[in-house]
Amino acid sequence: MLSLWNWLVGHGSIIGGGGVLALIGVFLTLRGQREARHLADERNRLELQERRRQICVPLLTSVHEFAPVVAEFRKLHDELWARQQLFWSQSKKSYQQRLDAFFATANERAAVAGSELSIDPAGQKAKDAFTAYLEAQRDYIQAITRPLRTFPRYFFAKADTSALDELAKKADKKLMALEEAVRLYVNAFPDTGQPSQNGQSGTSSSARRLVQIVQRWRKSGAGSRQVTS
Repeated sequence: MLSLWNWLVGHGSIIGGGGVLALIGVFLTLRGQREARHLADERNRLELQERRRQICVPLLTSVHEFAPVVAEFRKLHDELWARQQLFWSQSKKSYQQRLDAFFATANERAAVAGSELSIDPAGQKAKDAFTAYLEAQRDYIQAITRPLRTFPRYFFAKADTSALDELAKKADKKLMALEEAVRLYVNAFPDTGQPSQNGQSGTSSSARRLVQIVQRWRKSGAGSRQVTS
């Protein structure tokens, strides 16, 4: 900017006073346009961040809400007396209702997040990390609830504790990877600009895939029927 001003001052006598003023006007206009574009880009970036945050927060909320559920399943596996109490308890129905409500909410959140992440070109890694976490958590739940699935084994059978611990560590690593993928996704600002609101081809199948993984938790041992059978 300073060198341009020096050039204008040095060549003012050749260009003339009106020409100098015109050049200054053009320069200020261009500068103002650049600043306006910068402000618009920053505003778009912040809006995009907030939109992505709104997509991911419910998803991560379900993930963290599932931790106490997993802890309950692990307690039922490790403590035989806890199994007896649940089996003979009058609160079995309320326990099942609570789990059913949780999984219904998790399914809904997964469907919405899966759709949104499929629309946004930058969302693929976050969606893949979420799918990988669900699969790791599913394997852990399957191993925990395997001894609880048949009536005779329900009262006394257990899985190998060291194997369960390894599966738990794997799920924890996948959770950390998911949280990092979400952080990068929220902060990313791709050249493509705002996520498209149209052209949702393939979105439904991607969302169903995420929901089906959550549903398989129940079929494979994460559901209330498996615990109380």
